[in-house]
Amino acid sequence: MSIPSTISEAQATRPARAPSTLADFESALANGHPDQWLDRVAETARRSADLFSLGWFGMGASPRFSHHLPDSEKPLEQVLSQVAAQSATKRDTVVMTARPAAQSGSLQRNFTLIAVPMESATDRGSLAAAFLENLSVTPQQINVLQTAAAAMRLQRGLSVTKQAQDELLAAAAVIDLVARLQTCESQLAACQRLADDVARHTSSNFVAVGLISKLGRTCRIAAVSDPAAVPQESERRQAVEATLEEIVIRDTLTVWPPESNTRRHGLLTHARLCELLGVETVFGSPIRLADGTSIGAWLLCGGTELRNNVVHRRFVEAASQRLGAPLHLVHRAEPSTLHRLLTKLGASSDSSRKRTLLLTAALGLACLTLPMTHEVACDCELQPVVRRFVAAPFEGTLETSLVEPGENVVAGQLLARMDPREINWEMAGVDAEQQRAAKERDTNLVKQDIGAAEISKYDIERLKTRRKLLTHRSENLEIRSPIDGLVITGDLKKSEGVPMKTGDRLFEIAPLDQMLVEVAIPEPDIRHIVVGQEVSVVLDAFPGETLTGTLRRIHPRSEVRDESNVFIAEVELSNLQGRLRPGMKGSADITAGRRMLGWILFHRPIEAALLRLGW
Repeated sequence: MSIPSTISEAQATRPARAPSTLADFESALANGHPDQWLDRVAETARRSADLFSLGWFGMGASPRFSHHLPDSEKPLEQVLSQVAAQSATKRDTVVMTARPAAQSGSLQRNFTLIAVPMESATDRGSLAAAFLENLSVTPQQINVLQTAAAAMRLQRGLSVTKQAQDELLAAAAVIDLVARLQTCESQLAACQRLADDVARHTSSNFVAVGLISKLGRTCRIAAVSDPAAVPQESERRQAVEATLEEIVIRDTLTVWPPESNTRRHGLLTHARLCELLGVETVFGSPIRLADGTSIGAWLLCGGTELRNNVVHRRFVEAASQRLGAPLHLVHRAEPSTLHRLLTKLGASSDSSRKRTLLLTAALGLACLTLPMTHEVACDCELQPVVRRFVAAPFEGTLETSLVEPGENVVAGQLLARMDPREINWEMAGVDAEQQRAAKERDTNLVKQDIGAAEISKYDIERLKTRRKLLTHRSENLEIRSPIDGLVITGDLKKSEGVPMKTGDRLFEIAPLDQMLVEVAIPEPDIRHIVVGQEVSVVLDAFPGETLTGTLRRIHPRSEVRDESNVFIAEVELSNLQGRLRPGMKGSADITAGRRMLGWILFHRPIEAALLRLGW
């Protein structure tokens, strides 16, 4: 493929068409989706010339074409790129003709190539076109492309100017709103002013502001522009709070209806809110601090004009980044409840102040005398009510282990087997010794050596006893479970072939239909605890479930657990469902009668102070 040098404008070889005007291109650029601007310019240009392909070659960006060129036209793309590069470098119109080399399945064609440089406030590059011509160039083709470039420059310049104006308007509104919020006395008052001002500024039907609570970490309504629209405990109010919660979770600007169908499934609360409030559009955004931490969210509801108004959208985007700081500062500067009370007392007269102080003191003392349930908080751990330890019956070698921890077994089930080889060897030796002793006894009787014969007799009796013991062991090589239950400990797979001593613990088996809760009562509280008191147990494995029982027994002697002196009390719990397992831990509250609120709050520090003073 060869690229000819720039040629002069040639004369037309066919009848002229009606030229596309600047107004035609401006109208095409003003309508339709922004991403399709190149296709609309190409469609307008084809009314005036045989345009094959139109390309935009921006600085530092990949080239774009008005339609996808097949693989056979790749050489044409390369030629257009080179023509566009020359036009951008010279900053002038470049015209040339070319006949790109054909690939398999494609015919060679002649093209007129024209490139026009274009610069705007946001882009710099070249607009290059390939016309189907017979090695000739017409002034109309150049005029069409230059007119298209002029329309694009004008349209993009107007877009940038309009965008700047929108951003200035949004910034001014945000600055004014932040200044008004900083004058509020409390955070709730600031939220209410925010809702009222935004509803008035954007002509929204409804505006809601929510704040994240410190305890529940949930977003709850702090202020609304129209309280009558969301009454307390209503379905509408719940829908508003659910939408605010979703905005906080998504942590980004949300719009309903969504701009992309792929996001419709993720904004179900927004769709539900539109249905309940009878609106068409919901704007939502989180309220963040400077470090990006979300402290709440806000949303605007209205008609389609709210969604289509660019100024309002830019206002929401800009305000979301700047509302967190004034709301947080107002909250920090807000006086505490005690400070407000003292200020109110200071503003009253002396006699009224004394009456108020006396009334407050009397009310506080009355509250301290209220009877309340005294609960002792303790740690607890689950253990089986009954457990059995299976030990090695005699010295020997473990041949095989048949169960593992966690398996359920029944009484009499085979658990393990001892190796019989050592017993058989010893029994053979005992039999040989017994035969030898019998011969010695017979020989001594023949010799009339009565003393030696008696010694041989006793030796025979000893060997008979030893053989009975070995026979008993040979008959009890199988180790079986004494009870029904769960194997808690006893992983002996790695101990097969290892010698065992008499009494070595092999397995621990316990039935789990009843469980024992070992409650560790702190020593200072033991005097308030008696058998029969009610106990509430919450296990770490089931944090949302409370189990209740009654104290059955208190150990008489204290123990040291976690470097604290405690007394162990026992509570039985039913475990028919089998969910409770030994070793589970949790917390327990023992109901230790009713006491005055003042005693419950202050008996510990008072007793500690008396102990330090030695009273």
